[in-house]
Amino acid sequence: NFVRVGQGDGLKISGINVINSSIIIFKSDEQGNTATYTLFNDDPDPANWYLLRTDTDEGSESHKVATRWDNKLAYLNRNGFYGFNGVQRVRGAGSTELGKIAVDTISQDIEPDVLAYSKTLIKGSAGIDFENRMYFAVPSTSASTANDKLYVYDYVRLSTSDRKLGAWVPFTGHSVNNFVIHDGGLYGGSSIANGFVYKLQDSRNFNGTAIDSHF
Repeated sequence: NFVRVGQGDGLKISGINVINSSIIIFKSDEQGNTATYTLFNDDPDPANWYLLRTDTDEGSESHKVATRWDNKLAYLNRNGFYGFNGVQRVRGAGSTELGKIAVDTISQDIEPDVLAYSKTLIKGSAGIDFENRMYFAVPSTSASTANDKLYVYDYVRLSTSDRKLGAWVPFTGHSVNNFVIHDGGLYGGSSIANGFVYKLQDSRNFNGTAIDSHF
């Protein structure tokens, strides 16, 4: 059995994930055009499956970067990081189990950084949720040759300035292609040909330097 998703739209499937009992399908042409579909397939009979193209034009450009959090998906394209609840993009002051979100993108505090990411390599970005934080590995500039910077989104930390949820922390010095959680620890495999495996989230500073957050 199969279902055609956006036949003839000129977009390739760039990611697939699950929220609750629905399958989320992202599509992209790798030129900045994206789409997001929700496949409601909780009925065992495929004839009763229902495919919905959502009301957002912002889909993910990378399968590896889509990260489940608080019954939502966080994902990335060249315009920013977004949250998706299975039907529509998270926007406005939406209630969550952890507080309030009051954003259009969830990355407005690091927007200049996001807009500088390599447009051709963003499809290889990666993400994971670990201990109430989302970790993202990205190609940080147009000169990048691979994922070469980490951004950590602490979605529990509440900003006291304008009642937003979350704080962003950038890290350099780690080139990560993918993440894995093992025995209570977070690890990242290198995106360059050095064979490194990094143990992440292992201290309260970065190589002895204080960590700055963006609220």
